[in-house]
Formats: sequence, structure tokens, C-alpha cells
Amino acid sequence: MYPRPPGGGRAISRAAWYLDEAGVRTVSVGQRVLTSYALSDKTGRDYAMAQLSRCQQATQQEVATAFGVSRCTVNRLCRRLDAAGIGGLVRKPRSDKTPGAVTAKACRLRREGKRIREVSARTGVSTRTVRAILSAEGLSA
Repeated sequence: MYPRPPGGGRAISRAAWYLDEAGVRTVSVGQRVLTSYALSDKTGRDYAMAQLSRCQQATQQEVATAFGVSRCTVNRLCRRLDAAGIGGLVRKPRSDKTPGAVTAKACRLRREGKRIREVSARTGVSTRTVRAILSAEGLSA
């Protein structure tokens, strides 16, 4: 029989539970710690979810419910872990290519006297797009 989670611990399944203390989540199975990670660590969280499912200590639905994600998310994390190990769970930084950010950067670079091709290279959009942005903003292309 598995012990009950300590005070403040939350059950994930019959065997697994977690405890949040001082900004750290500790995930345990029975009396053994499976993993622990900072609450701000998304890769650590994703690893814990995939491990619980892969070790068959909780169903994907139980993991999803406990961590507040969908079962599809848990399934996707398991596939990534199987295919590429922990590196498959690391989120890649996103570039800021929102229209507002690209427009602001393109206009700033052009005002600094940069050529269209250089503005294009630095913003990651085509020269045609740069020309359209500058024209719409009333700057010379």
C-alpha cells in the first residue's frame, strides 16, 4: 500500500504525488522522489509529466489533470522524450517577429541610415516586406 501524501501534498495517482514548497515542486512515487524542479522551470515540469507517464506510475489523463494540461500535451511530451531525450523537451527561444516588433525595428534601422538589404537581414523579413513597411509608415524606401 502506498503512503498518503504529506500535508500540503497533492495526489497525482494512487502511487504518485507532488509537494510545492519554497518555489520547488517535488514529484514522488510512494516514498521515493522521482524528480524536483523550480516551479518556473517548464522543462523540468515537462520532464516530470513525461516520466510519470513513461514509468507507468500515472495514466496520461491523471498526469494531465494534476498538472493542468491536456492529455494530448502529455502524449506529445512523451513522444518528444522518446525521440530526443531531455533535449527534445527544451523549448527553443522564439524570435520576436510580431508585426509590431518588425515594423518598429525596420523603422528604427532605416532612421539610423541603414540600407534596405541590411534592414531586411536584421529583421528577418524580405526586402519587399521592408519596403512595404517603410512605405506604410511614411518613410522613404
